[in-house]
Amino acid sequence: METLSSLNCLLILLCFCLSTVTVGEDAILFCQLIGTAERLTRVTWQRRTHKSSTNENIFVIIPDGKAESVNGFGDRIEFVGNTKEYNGTVRMKNVTSLDHQIYTCIFNIFPSGPFEKEINLNINYTSYQTTESTQYRNIILLSKKCN
Repeated sequence: METLSSLNCLLILLCFCLSTVTVGEDAILFCQLIGTAERLTRVTWQRRTHKSSTNENIFVIIPDGKAESVNGFGDRIEFVGNTKEYNGTVRMKNVTSLDHQIYTCIFNIFPSGPFEKEINLNINYTSYQTTESTQYRNIILLSKKCN
């Protein structure tokens, strides 16, 4: 009978943090890949509206830490993670009601391929809310087939 230590499996944890923020605050979209030493080739952030089925790229991070905002986000998104730690966390500055969308964090690693997780950003629209974010920590276990 095989023990767990003798199985040749790749198990990866993708952690993320959901935030509820008030209009005008910065939102931290936390996304980190844990449990791999494979080569990171890119982290991509995408978004889609709740009514759409199509994702659009909004931010790309390469392993040397260089990051590029695409599709009109400009300086509103900044990389605050660390690629050496497989941390693709970004900060979205000055959120508006239009930012209430679904965001996808995609880690591309070689040779296993992409791992992704959707994050729903919730927005408080009332101005009398506190400016402190409410965060919910989640851990998702992803696995590839065992050999």
